[in-house]
Amino acid sequence: MHSLASAALLALSLLASCASHEIRHSADFDDLPAAPANTAVRVLQPEDGSYKDKVTPGSGLLVARRIEQFASQRYSDVAGITAPLSNTTERTLEITPVIHKWEDRATNWSGKCDQIDIELRLRDLPSGKSRKLTFEATCAWFTFVNNPPEDLLDGAFQDALTELLPELR
Repeated sequence: MHSLASAALLALSLLASCASHEIRHSADFDDLPAAPANTAVRVLQPEDGSYKDKVTPGSGLLVARRIEQFASQRYSDVAGITAPLSNTTERTLEITPVIHKWEDRATNWSGKCDQIDIELRLRDLPSGKSRKLTFEATCAWFTFVNNPPEDLLDGAFQDALTELLPELR
């Protein structure tokens, strides 16, 4: 009997820790030339995400900072911006995240899932080539703790950014 209870608890904890992620490329996902590590990367802060009429203050800044943290592991010149860039003669990668969904609905035992849906756009200046992909994540349907949606910006989100950014040279 004790081993049955232990097995059930293990199964529940595994279910609670699983989240689903999906990365979808747009049809016009341009090939980009490799970029040196000193390429400038600029991250535009998106508007805060929402679910129905409830806006989550600070979620846009949080998404921008996560992107900046990841990009700074690969590139030496990374900064946030508040407006899109004009064309430039120096190579610059502009990342524009758009939060389409930011649902903070999971509570202990509710069975409701947190969900995020973020479109990531990359513009390569001065060439004008671009890439776009969508990152969607949903928390486990059953949880013992109330984790915020930003916990879904995990390793799978970094995988999406790896696919978005050009190869290093």
